[in-house]
Amino acid sequence: MRDIRFRAWHCESKIMYSWDDLINRIGISASVFVETKQWKPMQYTGLKDKKGKEEVYAADIIRAIDPIALERGEPSDYVGVVVWSEKSLAWILEDEDEKFIELLCRAEQIDIIGNIHQN
Repeated sequence: MRDIRFRAWHCESKIMYSWDDLINRIGISASVFVETKQWKPMQYTGLKDKKGKEEVYAADIIRAIDPIALERGEPSDYVGVVVWSEKSLAWILEDEDEKFIELLCRAEQIDIIGNIHQN
């Protein structure tokens, strides 16, 4: 079972608050986990980068390999934004050309480039 945690972007101060910051410095409140004009919450996907160090969150911009496309000899290197798909009920990677890795859980060699709020 994966950890359920968040980080949040504070729009006015332009600061990204980690899970520890939200608990210890801010004090968790329900308003932090609902998107408002002030707060943009991002849920942890349960995945980490290829080095196993950085956690992948919603709204991260990442580069990843789709092993199924690679096996088929198709283009397999994707750069896009991590989003939750209501249709698939899973994390997916969307890119500018509307191509995506349908299920992010099958992505390999994940590099975190940044996120939509800071890049």
